[in-house]
Amino acid sequence: MSPLPDIYKTKQRFIGRTNRLMGGIMIHQTRAEMEDCEAAEKIHIIHGTKPNHYKDMDAKCMNTQMYGYSGDAHTTIPYGIDPVFLSTSTLYNKEAMENYMYKQMYYDVNDPNQVDNTTGAPYLFAYDPDLHAFPVWLDSNLDAKRANDWISMMEEGFFITGETDHLEIKIPTFNPVNNHFAMTTIKLDWGVHGGINFDETTMIINLSINDDGANAGINPNSAAFRLYVGWVLLVIMIIFDVLGEVLQMYREISENNWNPLIYFKSIWNIFDWLNLLFFIQMIISKILLMNGVIHFRNVAVPRYHIYENLVADARWLKLANHSEIDPGLSAHGDFGDIHALDKNMAFYDTLLENNMNFSTACLLCTLTMLFRFLKVLDFQPKLALVSATISKAAVNLMYFFAVFLSMVFGFSICGFLVFGQMSSYFSSMDESFTTCFNLFLGDTSADYDMSSSNVYWSWKLYYYSYLIITFFVLLNILLAIIVDAYVEVKDDANNSKGVGSDIYKIVSNTHVGCCCKKHPNDEELFQTLDPTRKKTKKKSGKKDNGNMTAVAPDGSIKNIPKKKKNKNALHKSSIMVQSEVGPGHMVTFNISKEFLTRTFGDANGESQDKKVSLEQRIQEIFHILSYETEFFQDDDLDDLEDDFKHAQELAVQKIRSSQVLSYLVQKYNKKKAKGIGGVSRGISGYNF
Repeated sequence: MSPLPDIYKTKQRFIGRTNRLMGGIMIHQTRAEMEDCEAAEKIHIIHGTKPNHYKDMDAKCMNTQMYGYSGDAHTTIPYGIDPVFLSTSTLYNKEAMENYMYKQMYYDVNDPNQVDNTTGAPYLFAYDPDLHAFPVWLDSNLDAKRANDWISMMEEGFFITGETDHLEIKIPTFNPVNNHFAMTTIKLDWGVHGGINFDETTMIINLSINDDGANAGINPNSAAFRLYVGWVLLVIMIIFDVLGEVLQMYREISENNWNPLIYFKSIWNIFDWLNLLFFIQMIISKILLMNGVIHFRNVAVPRYHIYENLVADARWLKLANHSEIDPGLSAHGDFGDIHALDKNMAFYDTLLENNMNFSTACLLCTLTMLFRFLKVLDFQPKLALVSATISKAAVNLMYFFAVFLSMVFGFSICGFLVFGQMSSYFSSMDESFTTCFNLFLGDTSADYDMSSSNVYWSWKLYYYSYLIITFFVLLNILLAIIVDAYVEVKDDANNSKGVGSDIYKIVSNTHVGCCCKKHPNDEELFQTLDPTRKKTKKKSGKKDNGNMTAVAPDGSIKNIPKKKKNKNALHKSSIMVQSEVGPGHMVTFNISKEFLTRTFGDANGESQDKKVSLEQRIQEIFHILSYETEFFQDDDLDDLEDDFKHAQELAVQKIRSSQVLSYLVQKYNKKKAKGIGGVSRGISGYNF
C-alpha cells in the first residue's frame, strides 16, 4: 500500500457539525456589455452643447437592453488573467511562467479564446454556452490552503469587474442525522445605477416524510405506513366532498331555471370550491415531491470530477477530458462534467420548488378551510357572531379599505421620492409600502433610523402626519365600523339560545347513544344536533290525526293540528310558518302574538299610550299574517301571496321590527287587499 495520500479520494467537508457539503460550491456569473451612456449623447436644450465630461472621464454604462424587453445584452467574451503568470500576484509562479513562455504549456497561444493576442496574457475565465454563464466550481476535495489559493486566484484574476451584472452562488448540503437536504443560494445583482441587490435564501426539504416508503412494507407500526393510510383517507374524503358540492350545485341550478350564477352568488360556495381546488393542487404537489425524492436517491453524489488537476501549477480551471480519465478513478466516486453538475443543480432547485409549492398549497388549504369552518358555525347565531359581523359590515369595510390603501399608497410614494436615496426603508416602492404598513402596526424602527439622518425635520413632519391620519383617525373609524356591526348582530343573536343550552340539552338526555328505544325528546335532541334535520312524523300504530310537528319560538316541540282548508278561516292563537334553513331542509315555526311582541318590540318602561299603540300594531300584523294564502284568488292579488310569504320569512329570521312592519304596511296598502266579506282593509298612520 502506498504511503502517499490518495488525492482523488472524496473528502468529507461539513458546514457546521452534520451538514455535509455535496461536491462543492457552484458560482455562476453573467456579464453585461458596456456602451456609451445614454446621457452622453443628449444635447442641452438651451446651450446646444454635449456633455463632454462623459468622454473626458471615459465613463461607460451597462447596456440597458438586458433590463428591458429588447433582447439579451450579456457578453460572452472570455476575460481575466491567470494570476500564476502575473508578477504582481501572490500566486505568481516563475517556473510556470518560463514553461508557458518557452514551452507553450498550459494554454494554446494560437487560440484567441484562451490568450489575449494584444497582451499575450492568457484568459482565466471562459463562457459556457450551455450554462449561459461564466462558471467556477469550488471542489470539496480542495484542502484548506488550496481553497484559499483558489479564492486568491478569483480575486487577483479579476473575476469581479465593472461588467459583472449578476453573481449566483449555490451551496448544496445534506444532513444525514435528520435526512434533510438544503440548498443555500446567494444572489448579487449589480444595477445600472451602481447599487448591488443582495438576496440570500436557504431552502430545506425533509426527505424522511416525503420518502417513498419502500422500507415500510405493510407494517402498521411504521410511520410511513400510517402516513400513506392518512393520505388515502384524505383523497377519499376530498372525492366525496367534490361529489357533494357538485350535487348541491346541480340542485340549486336546476331549481333556478338552470342559471349557474345563482349558485355562485353565495361567497361560501366560492370558498368551498377554492378549498377543494387547493386540496387537489396539494395532492398533485405531493405526488411530484415524492417522485422527486425517489429520483434524488439516484442522482445525489458526494463529489463531481470537474477540473483536470486540482493541484496543477497553472490553468487551474481546465476542464477534465473524461475520455482520457483513468477508469480506476471511478472507485473514488461519481465523476461527471460541469454540465451534469449543472443539470443536478437544476434538479435540486426543482425539488425544492415542488416542496415550496406543496407547503404553499397546504397553507391555502388551511386558510380556506378556516373560512369554511365559519360557514359551518352559521347554524348557531351566537357562534356566527364573527362571520355575521363581517357580513354586516362588508360594504362599509370595502369603502374604508379603499380610502385606507389610497392613503398608505400615497405616503409610500412620497417616502420613496423623498427618502429613497438615503434610507433602505424607502429604497423601493415595495420597501416603502412595507415600511408604511409596519409604522401603522406600531413598528417604529424606521423612525429610529431616520431621526439620526440629516433630514430630521422633514422626516418628523412626514412621520407624525402619517400617524395622525392612519393610526388616530382611520384605525378608530375601522373599529367603529366593526363595533357598530357587532352590536347590531349581537342584538339579533340575543333572542336565540346559547351554545350552553344546546350542550346541556344533549348531556341531560339520558338516551344519547341508545338505539333500543325512543324517547319523547329524541326529536328535540336530533334537532339540536342537526338544525337542518327535517321534521318527521312520529311513527306509531295509532293514527296521528293529521297532526304536524312544529318548533315553537321557545325551542319546544309541539304537535300542531293540521289546518283544514277554509278560505275564510283565521288562526286565532298562532300561525304555522315553514322556513328553509338549508338546501332541501324545512323547519316549521309556530308564531304567536307573544312571539311577535318579543321579536318586534318591547314596551317595558314606556307610557300606557305607547303600550296600547304597540299592542294594536302587533294585533294587526298578526291579523294580516294569519290569513290563509288560499284566500287571495284574484288575478290582481297573485303576487301579494308571495309578498306575505316573504314577510313571514323575514319574521322568522327576526329582522328588525322597523323593516318588517314597514314592509308589510307598504305592501298591504299598495294592493288594497280585501278582507272577509269584501271589507277593504288598510293600515295607515304608522311611522316606522
